Amino acid sequence: MNLRKLVIGSQLFFAREGTVIGVAPAAHTVSQAWKPDVEEAPPYTHWASLGGCVDFTPTPKVTEQDVMEPTPGAYRRTDVVVTGTALDLSFSLTNVSELFFESLLLAGGAITDDYQPGTGSGQIRGWLKCQQYDQGDAQRNVFDVYVSGMFKAQKMENKLIVAQFDAKVLYSALQSGNLSLA
Repeated sequence: MNLRKLVIGSQLFFAREGTVIGVAPAAHTVSQAWKPDVEEAPPYTHWASLGGCVDFTPTPKVTEQDVMEPTPGAYRRTDVVVTGTALDLSFSLTNVSELFFESLLLAGGAITDDYQPGTGSGQIRGWLKCQQYDQGDAQRNVFDVYVSGMFKAQKMENKLIVAQFDAKVLYSALQSGNLSLA
């Protein structure tokens, strides 16, 4: 086991569901079953930067069931069985993009120029790549997860917007990560 004192800074990149990458017949569509090249080195051409991430909070959720058995007559917990898991991610960004306005104003699809507010769900799906660096700028953790997320309500006033994005990690066999504390 490696022990370290760490301050973690996160860099986030996003590949939106439905984005077509490549040219037919070798084109692929970003989905839960396909993600852009994980071996691609920065700068990522198929991953859009989400800008400055000032905080990042992963929240694991575990559903457990106690196994109660007589020992010999009184029932006591003898085991705990995990019946379900989920991972939620929350982060704040100091830069906003079209994704921010699309989600917040419930646009009916990706915003390029003109759009219709109030016609969409606000949910944004795709691959999230998180790179985490320590206080010496050494990369310590990187992972890719497929998410469905939404920006939280945001008061727009005479100060810098810090956009809060909450994402639910959805299962995909393509999710991956690499941790290096050594």
